[in-house]
Amino acid sequence: MKRTNLKWVAVGFVAGASMLIAPVSAGVDVRSADVAKAIQQVPVSELAAKAVGLISEANKATRESVAIAAVEAVMKKQPAVATAVVSAISKAYPELAAKVAAKAAALSPEQTLQISRAAALAARQQAPQVAASVAKVAPQSALKITQTVMFTVPELEMQTQDAVVAVVPPAVRSSVRTARSASSGGSGSSPLPGIDPPDSTTGNEIPGSDYARP
Repeated sequence: MKRTNLKWVAVGFVAGASMLIAPVSAGVDVRSADVAKAIQQVPVSELAAKAVGLISEANKATRESVAIAAVEAVMKKQPAVATAVVSAISKAYPELAAKVAAKAAALSPEQTLQISRAAALAARQQAPQVAASVAKVAPQSALKITQTVMFTVPELEMQTQDAVVAVVPPAVRSSVRTARSASSGGSGSSPLPGIDPPDSTTGNEIPGSDYARP
């Protein structure tokens, strides 16, 4: 009789634990859906501010996942504002710059260089991580990504180059090692046509980058 009672106690414990675990898993899905819904409900001109606001409402443990969900939702709604949204998030939360830049670049490969520059300019100390993360998802553009970020944040050019070399395939490393910026004796011309060297450290020349952390 005692063994039977113990068996039912064990069964009850497992069932109770399952009930506790299920809502947590569901909550993760609902959170992503909520982020996407919130993004869809705001006009394009407010997407950058909304993305930053959603991240500010998240706790520290879920901040990265909310940021990624926000970028995904923005790219589905209006890919043209990718640089503004990435810049705004990177300025408000520099620790997320590399993650959001890589996600945006993966979803919009044609904007890879613009996205890299926006994130690096808004979160200058994270420039090497930004270059490496984006180059990892777009290794075929690793050289241009490296040049773009080195040009944007020349004071961290060596760290940027080393960071990219560490993550790209061996076949790409030799070309990345040849990257040069204006401050290291390069031509001084931007890898992005029509873009001059940044003349400030604020990152404010990227539209949407003036959304500070709440």
